[in-house]
Amino acid sequence: MLKKLFNFFIYIIVTNLIFLSIAKTETVEKLYINSDKEELWEDITKAYLDPLSIKTGLKFELVLNPNLDNLENMVNQGKCNFHVIELEIGDFILAVERKLLQEINYSIVDYNNLVANIHKKPNGYEFLSYSEVIAYKVGQFPNGGPKNMADFWNTDKYPGPRTLKDDVVGNLEFALEADGVDSSEVYEVLATSSGVERAFKKLDELKPHIVKFWTSESEPIQMLSEGKVTVAIARNGNLEKIKNAGLDIFYTFQDGNLNSAFYSIPASCSKDSARVAAIYLNAWNQPDWVIEWVKLVPNLTFTSGIEDELSKNYDHLLPNNKKNLEIQFKTNWAFWSANFKKLNEKWKKWRYIEE
Repeated sequence: MLKKLFNFFIYIIVTNLIFLSIAKTETVEKLYINSDKEELWEDITKAYLDPLSIKTGLKFELVLNPNLDNLENMVNQGKCNFHVIELEIGDFILAVERKLLQEINYSIVDYNNLVANIHKKPNGYEFLSYSEVIAYKVGQFPNGGPKNMADFWNTDKYPGPRTLKDDVVGNLEFALEADGVDSSEVYEVLATSSGVERAFKKLDELKPHIVKFWTSESEPIQMLSEGKVTVAIARNGNLEKIKNAGLDIFYTFQDGNLNSAFYSIPASCSKDSARVAAIYLNAWNQPDWVIEWVKLVPNLTFTSGIEDELSKNYDHLLPNNKKNLEIQFKTNWAFWSANFKKLNEKWKKWRYIEE
């Protein structure tokens, strides 16, 4: 116990020294974070930004609507309108290919190696895990609503409009689950041309019932709240937050998609500002801050050892809880790195074909 306290004390001292030595020598006083986490920004501020600001004097501002087009236009103009951008896996793959991102300085971001190397890609820091899951308002289905992806597709038994994310990643896998493929086998099936056709054919069945393909994680929450959809695919952290606020929401990890979020630094930003941006990225693996974050939003970072420090009250809410892992598929990075471009083109054509 004494050794643990001593190591923690040393850790805090070292962290403070690094934060101060970098932040005070650079000219950037405010970081602009390009993310769609408007709904969770208050929680991010409480868990990460307030203590980071106290340590460094830095200020932070959220810039909404992160997307590849805006990033590419900014980089091509040599501007730095935001210092950090959160990208979906597909946009991240394309951004790397187009050389829109600079290499991340992990000697700052993870100076004490709390995060496994698999989460530290040269141009993207995998900073947060989350799941996209089935959700509905309990009042819509008094006798119980959809509990798996086959149910989500069953608009006869569970009628009403649906919403899906506007992304090929995840939706092809959901379609295969709805068609009877086990979550552990979706990528084996998708690796074949017949599997891809099978997924799009299944999506054809649901398309007339989809009233919107969402692009911001707050949208499905809003649509559920306002009754614009009866069932949605939404992110677990946002769902738990609105549930705690009083909305009677049911959601299940069954047939969900365990995914992760990436932070990157635009290629057009200066090296000085990139060093300061790295301080922000580092905040997401500070153990004491992560624990406070999970109490607010049940999405874990990839900081090692955190699970042991968390109360059992939170364990069942985490996407990467052992029981929840067993009933989901995890986004396969290798598959999508190899197949995103061609499948995304097919998705775009499918999306905009009139009924």
